[in-house]
Amino acid sequence: MHCSVVIVGGGVTGVATARALEVDASLYERDAHLGGCLRSDTVGGYTIDRTGHLLHFRDPYVRKLMFEELAIDWIHFERRASVHLLDRRIPYPIQYNLHALPDAARTACLADYTSIKDDPPPLDATFDHWSSGAYGRSLHELFFAPYNRKLWQVDLGSMSAEWAARFVPMPDRDLVLGGAHRPHGTANFGYNAQFCYPSRGGSGAIVNALAEGVTVPMHTGVELIGIDPVAKMCTFSSGAPVSYDVLVSTIPLPSLVRRIHRADPEIVALADGLRHNSVFYFAFGFRVRGAHPPEHWIYVPEERFAPYRVGLLSAYSPHVAPEGSVLVCAEIGCPAGTAAHLDPAALQDRVLGDLVTMGVVKPDWTLDLVHHGSIDCAYVIYDAHRRTALPRIQAYLDSLGILSVGRYGAWGYGSMGDAVVEARDTAARVHAMLGDARRAART
Repeated sequence: MHCSVVIVGGGVTGVATARALEVDASLYERDAHLGGCLRSDTVGGYTIDRTGHLLHFRDPYVRKLMFEELAIDWIHFERRASVHLLDRRIPYPIQYNLHALPDAARTACLADYTSIKDDPPPLDATFDHWSSGAYGRSLHELFFAPYNRKLWQVDLGSMSAEWAARFVPMPDRDLVLGGAHRPHGTANFGYNAQFCYPSRGGSGAIVNALAEGVTVPMHTGVELIGIDPVAKMCTFSSGAPVSYDVLVSTIPLPSLVRRIHRADPEIVALADGLRHNSVFYFAFGFRVRGAHPPEHWIYVPEERFAPYRVGLLSAYSPHVAPEGSVLVCAEIGCPAGTAAHLDPAALQDRVLGDLVTMGVVKPDWTLDLVHHGSIDCAYVIYDAHRRTALPRIQAYLDSLGILSVGRYGAWGYGSMGDAVVEARDTAARVHAMLGDARRAART
């Protein structure tokens, strides 16, 4: 079998690329369903995302696609997020809301911050050096260090702060000092101050809507086994080899490189040195009495609590939980490759107790659902090795006619909107590559 383009991976980048292509193509997804990390599961009347997915559509192309072309009924939100710290809720972002800290902590954080005389360290510095140099040692030790250790599960001196440029509100003297004394009149800070969510179907409704516009075959339950880049041939678990002109991969970059026959050993070693964490999550459904917390999500930096973040997913849409119920997602950071091996039974009571202690769950709520899952390759870790290795790996793959794209294919930290834009650009690259190849064949 031959296809002009073979797409490996049926997450948002793969499906959006297939939708944008205007050539003969086929898509192959290892899991039984499309969606990847964006897939939603339906269990006992609850629609459960694989952890919370915050949808930010600022790019004009993405907005047009999502709001005009896809058949999705969107709900629009102003973010309601907080930090649970020192037995209280601090409005997010904490660095602009020091007024909500206890007096001693606020005084220490403010004194350390105002003592900073130099510009913040560069973002390619280690994360602990950057955060302490940007916000002061007290706030670093109170929030930035414990939270990021729980999330990333690595020594913060071994990772850089490059990812923070978009995803962490930067030091702004007026905002920090003003927020140390009184609340700001707005919470419109950071990349996720506004977001959207499908009224029905969870975040998986987005991939499903994208897939409705795909005209090429999409095969699920089929895993990539190997790639012969010389013969331009893929082998899959279904047993049928498929030849291609261009291969587009959205699977994790190290997994892709390990599947290439006779790959350059130096490139394999570079890819194997890339790091990531993994995430285990619980979804709890409760039948509730009275009101539930108003937040969309809560950051949890303290080590005494197991989750690093808790999401009130039923605050996104009234249709993800049965009437009179609440859906809560608790996310636990794990070292790479370990989340799938955690024992849910050993963790469940602790996490439920954490939710009660934090006031997210009321003791008189009735537990109606327990669901759990894991994401092995969850967040890419930025470090010095990634900075030097990634361009070399990508150049090598490009030389083989393999485009490795998407959050895990390009080994980056991006939003869903970024994935859709990259899919559009990947389709344009594919069309150019095929056009150049066909023009060369005719001459």
